[in-house]
Amino acid sequence: MDDDVDDLAFIREAIKNHSTPFTVVEAKNGEEGIAWLSHAKTIGVLPCLIIMDINMPKMDGRRAIQIIKEDKEISRIPLVVFTTSSSTLDKRYFELYQVEYITKPNQYQAFTNKVYEMLSHVTAG
Repeated sequence: MDDDVDDLAFIREAIKNHSTPFTVVEAKNGEEGIAWLSHAKTIGVLPCLIIMDINMPKMDGRRAIQIIKEDKEISRIPLVVFTTSSSTLDKRYFELYQVEYITKPNQYQAFTNKVYEMLSHVTAG
């Protein structure tokens, strides 16, 4: 879930080039993402990883994560906050929810490496 089209494109490209094939479903805000997760839960096709930004319109990442963590089934999905924020307060907030927090790098290769790091949550297990 991310409202930045450039970041979504970078994430999509990095995932496409990863050695393990993944299907990417994009949500442009927390509200859209929660709606998709609810539908996916209903049809029994949950994602293997959720990557979420903090600052999004309609519903931010904080509220979306609260909703995810309240759902017994969806809360088991590995979740990573991937954001431009380097705020210590933001990091502490997500530590309370036991969510990994990664700051988006500025260089493309470093960005790609961070996406691969997030995918390791799925491919390692």
